[in-house]
Amino acid sequence: MPFGVALVVLLALGLLPGPSCGFFFKLEGKVCFADELGADHQPVHLHYRCPQLSSKKPTKGAAAAVASTSYYIKAVVLDPQENVIHEEMLRTIDGSFSFISTGEAGEYQFCFEPSAALSEAEGTFFLDIESAQNTDYSQVQSKQGLLKVDESLKVLRSQMAEIKAEMAYVKQRQEPFQRVSESTATRVWLSSVMQMFILAQITAWQIWMLKRFLMAKKLV
Repeated sequence: MPFGVALVVLLALGLLPGPSCGFFFKLEGKVCFADELGADHQPVHLHYRCPQLSSKKPTKGAAAAVASTSYYIKAVVLDPQENVIHEEMLRTIDGSFSFISTGEAGEYQFCFEPSAALSEAEGTFFLDIESAQNTDYSQVQSKQGLLKVDESLKVLRSQMAEIKAEMAYVKQRQEPFQRVSESTATRVWLSSVMQMFILAQITAWQIWMLKRFLMAKKLV
């Protein structure tokens, strides 16, 4: 199928209503199609199957290494400005990959280009696309998203460690101060007791002296 015809046919199929659509075509050359995505950062999951990726491959020796590199499909996703936002080499019979739209509304192009060896083998390619409309992606995170979460957790752990160390330092500084405060309070209490005892002794001595004075003057 010529490239232009494939693009028109797949574009028409891609614009059919429904959150999920599947395609089945022969890999005679580069094939592209487009899908309309909204302004939100929509996650899109693509599942593919190509039996020829494992066929006609030697299993041993140098020929196997050559075959492993000659049988592949180059997958490229372009945003509405035709900037590459995802690129991947497909080498397994059955697999999948995901990407998140840039947040710009418009037509996103999906291009699949088989290697020369795979194109000569007239491989068949099945593709199933699932958009956010029928898939709950609230529990799905991209690799970059997971890395960001991991980095955030590392920062939180670091901050918690700093807070714990600071609290331990404050507690360490507080213990001597608490001991000094308790010692000072004990000393103040003992000083007050001694002062009361001395005042009681002085009062008793003054009363005794006054009594002797009055007895000496025969006033009592």
